[in-house]
Amino acid sequence: MPTSYADRTNLDAMFKNFYEPRIQGQYHKDTPLLSRIRKRSKPHEFTGKKAIIAAKYRRSQATAAVGESGSLPTAGYPRFANMEVDVAYQYGTIKATRPSMKASRNSAGAWAQVLTELMDDIREAMNYNLARQICYGDGTGRLAQVNGAVAQGATTVTVDNPGTRFLQPDMYIDIVNSAGVQQASLTGLQVASITSSTQFVLSAGVVPGGGITDNHYIVRAGSAEKECMGIGGIADDGTRKASLQGINRTTVGNEWLQSNLLSNGSTNRPLTLDLIDQAYLEAEINGEGGHPSAIYSKHVHQLRYSQLLRAERQFSAERMTLDGGWESVKYTGPGGSCDWIADRLYRDNEIGFICEEDLGFWELTPLEFVDDDGQILKWVTGKDEFEAYMASYGQLGAHRGNRHTVLQQISES
Repeated sequence: MPTSYADRTNLDAMFKNFYEPRIQGQYHKDTPLLSRIRKRSKPHEFTGKKAIIAAKYRRSQATAAVGESGSLPTAGYPRFANMEVDVAYQYGTIKATRPSMKASRNSAGAWAQVLTELMDDIREAMNYNLARQICYGDGTGRLAQVNGAVAQGATTVTVDNPGTRFLQPDMYIDIVNSAGVQQASLTGLQVASITSSTQFVLSAGVVPGGGITDNHYIVRAGSAEKECMGIGGIADDGTRKASLQGINRTTVGNEWLQSNLLSNGSTNRPLTLDLIDQAYLEAEINGEGGHPSAIYSKHVHQLRYSQLLRAERQFSAERMTLDGGWESVKYTGPGGSCDWIADRLYRDNEIGFICEEDLGFWELTPLEFVDDDGQILKWVTGKDEFEAYMASYGQLGAHRGNRHTVLQQISES
């Protein structure tokens, strides 16, 4: 027998749902290292093939102390090298049907206009991808390393170095060897889901044609050896990236382009104030002057530094908000104070002491929607669809390499 009173259950069809006015993103958008480098590094607009940095890496040795009326020193000359900065090409695409754009033309029909949402999203996605390249990358495009062979027909892949932190569902990927050569039998692979920090699943219906080999690398489709150079490649001694800007820094005589790496073999160690001081001074010692202007790490290391200062009691970590809204703490060394900035995209178990004045970002064109033909939206022939794409051509480079230091094998626990 129906009830005789009105309640929410009986009047369910009368009630409306309440909708929040905006779509809420469920991921972080902060890119402090990229934003700071863009602001503090020397911007360069250029045309032509490549940017060339003329480097003077050795003084003349034609000096000597000799006796009165002795022979003058044999003449010599300083040594120079040209470093080449070539741009990386970044792209992002969107596509929408005309009915979807019409159906979302006002708030009554949709949360947001489809076209506006797609354009904002691809700009945000490209900015994040560039931030990942500059903060973590070394130009190779490597997102993870395969840990254990995957048999033909299997779809679960185990990875390390650094695991699945840079993989996302829907991402198209390639499997490449250490030289960046794509494995021909493995094409059209797409990430279906991330199941843990070390495992992901390939999309249903997409199976490796010939199996995936242990220690091969995962990159975004088409991106192997084509990404922008990052701090991971610049602040390096040649271990990750032998050549930087056309100079093989592992060759005897080219050590001047190597950064300072303070490692501990393969064993992680706790962060200490002594290690921090040592890393800070390394740039001055080996780089003949100059000090880091910023320290970059994941949040756990910034927090640990603050804890170390609190433990000393007579010190405290001054916390401040920088332009862009992110926070830093201060480190003070012989060269003055510099900001310790936490960035989620930074490398695991590493802390970078970066001399930002030695960096530059060379651009042929900033990030923009391509409209050289007068149209941003381009009709897809034979379809009731329109597409557009964004592009930017630029490269992170370094005037010097030996004034950066990386403190490695630092425990995150």
